[in-house]
Amino acid sequence: MVDSVPLRSPEFERVFALQKELESADLTIVELKNQFLSKDFSTLSDSALVSNSTNPRIVAPDVLAQQSFLRKLKFHYIEQHAKDKYVKFIVSPDEPGIDAEINEQLKETNEDRKRLLKEAKVHLTETYEKIRNKASLVDAAYEHAQSTTKEAATLTQQILDARLALTRLRTAHPAPRLTLAAAKEIADEQEDAMVTMDTTLQELNDRAEEVKNNVKANVKEVERLKIERATIEDGLKRTWRLEEDNRWPALNDWFSAAVSLHRSLMSLESFETPTDNELRLTYNLSKGRRATIQLVFEPKSRQIAQGAIINSDVDLDIQELVGVHSACNDVPGLVRSVLARLRTEL
Repeated sequence: MVDSVPLRSPEFERVFALQKELESADLTIVELKNQFLSKDFSTLSDSALVSNSTNPRIVAPDVLAQQSFLRKLKFHYIEQHAKDKYVKFIVSPDEPGIDAEINEQLKETNEDRKRLLKEAKVHLTETYEKIRNKASLVDAAYEHAQSTTKEAATLTQQILDARLALTRLRTAHPAPRLTLAAAKEIADEQEDAMVTMDTTLQELNDRAEEVKNNVKANVKEVERLKIERATIEDGLKRTWRLEEDNRWPALNDWFSAAVSLHRSLMSLESFETPTDNELRLTYNLSKGRRATIQLVFEPKSRQIAQGAIINSDVDLDIQELVGVHSACNDVPGLVRSVLARLRTEL
């Protein structure tokens, strides 16, 4: 179960206190900025303040010009006031009662005031310089305080939203709730079950692949048996027809005699049929050499398709002879031509 989060932590208390202090503080820089922005500079036609009154670099020349004018005006006022007192002192009929001691005191007082004024001016210059140096830092700190305040308000709102969502989850899922240990145990069990199921799935896939291979082999075997059955049935039908024909014994004797004659004349040693459309004839050539003629026929038309010499010491290409005799399907002529060519090569 998830423990409840306290409403206000010390860090948030400090953040909220800082926010309230910034909002309630009477910052002079903010007030001066507002006063400056409230000024109307439209009447200053020759001043750069009209174009951009918030840029310090543009305002600085006008400020320097006004300070110079005020200094000149102050000096002029002091000069006129001194002249007026001097004239009144000369034309006055009364004795002013000023002696050397009073002049000395006034001189000392004037020097002290000048010294204090000079020190005040130096201090004021240093203060202005410090203000210029710290102005950017104060501005950055103020912007950082504002961004921190906004971020704190955003985080507070997010915390409140998270608490509200957590409250809704607790309402939707009342106790007893799933603990972290129970969740880890269930996850471990599910992981073990997934591993077992993956192993079982791999075994089933292997068995499925083996069954597929067996099915393919069995299908091929069935197809072969079908062809063999059709061949056997065809041979059985021909046998039945031959048994019904009374000329079979005579034809058998004639075929046996013809084969014996052919063997003796052509030196035919043996013949075999590896497949239904292939015939291999092995002939005994001169000098104890043998050669096997391989003939391949078309399955349906029984037309000569291919021919080659195998198991022979003579390398002979008979494709040209096969092409000539395949047009009229002359197998005996092809065999005689191949034998003649072989004997010639020997």
